[in-house]
Amino acid sequence: MNARTTRTILRAAVLTTAMLLGTLPAHAHFSPDDGSGTSSGGAGAGSGGSGYYATVVFEDTTPGGGTGGGAVEGRRSARVFVPARCWWEPASADYDDPEAMMAWYEGMLNQQSTFWFSVDHFGSTADYERAVDSLKGPRADRLYWYRADCRDPEDLGEFTGDTDGTVTYMRTFRHSGGEPVGLPAPRVDFANLARLVATEHMDLPLPQVDRNPRVSSLGGGGTLVNVPTWFWVTNAAALGNARGVLSVKASIVGHEDLWVEVVARNDGLVVSVPPGNDGVTCSPDRARTAWRDGLEDSDGCTVSFSRASVGSPGGHEVRASVTWRASWTSSEQAAAQPLESRTRTTTLHVPVAEVQAVVTDIS
Repeated sequence: MNARTTRTILRAAVLTTAMLLGTLPAHAHFSPDDGSGTSSGGAGAGSGGSGYYATVVFEDTTPGGGTGGGAVEGRRSARVFVPARCWWEPASADYDDPEAMMAWYEGMLNQQSTFWFSVDHFGSTADYERAVDSLKGPRADRLYWYRADCRDPEDLGEFTGDTDGTVTYMRTFRHSGGEPVGLPAPRVDFANLARLVATEHMDLPLPQVDRNPRVSSLGGGGTLVNVPTWFWVTNAAALGNARGVLSVKASIVGHEDLWVEVVARNDGLVVSVPPGNDGVTCSPDRARTAWRDGLEDSDGCTVSFSRASVGSPGGHEVRASVTWRASWTSSEQAAAQPLESRTRTTTLHVPVAEVQAVVTDIS
């Protein structure tokens, strides 16, 4: 049995023994999305059992600004369930009653010799006495009991700052405006928060595509074989900024020094056409350029069809795609970490006709 396993078993034994002696200060659990608005454990935050509630502010940090209707506009906030490794929460239903907590602690002291455990895990007698004495002063000086919790018990010592081998799970904090003063920030799982931002709070719209020419005499306003056909995106946000970049930063209200930023990049619009025809990849700038008289074909995103769409109901199937490659950094992770790429694809059908030239005179 290694040292890590031994420490974990010993800590589990401490908690189990305390439960036998009396009511162990319990966790304040809330459903991850109960809509109750219940807040505890810090400004804009609350316990969620295996994670941490936090009000997160999302901000468009795209270089050069948005795209005039970009995927994320300005600042907005949302109450989301932010997974955390460690956090502080109210110790129990009596966390705000120093005298009840003192009685609980004294009960443990009286039975300490019966079981193997260390009351040092739950603070000292002096800590409980100070909390009781705080009742004699102004309400603003009253002390409230909080308890540290971690998904992995091995993280507790580092989280609480106890390096001497005895982890103190419970401590007192003063309240101001109904919130604890000086409560340490949660230890956020930045990788999970980054995935949450990328999948739920970074809007990557489907590209909306227009084209030219549209020959009115052909069903569906088709095009012609071997004639350069322009394709362009009509919703600029589908391509991010001029360089194909979109970025969103999420910071935790009350702990603004905890943040994660997700940056997504694309190489432009990929226009895929049926076999036998050449598809193209166009830069974001070219993919936004709509056809107009006087432009060169090289200015836009053009495809030439080498054969007619005879036998293809509705025309050749054309796929217009934008693939985003994303990565994240955070207040604790300076090196960019990759996220799963995402592709947004729009499918359209383009009728293609072949014009037959008839020779009527030979010189």
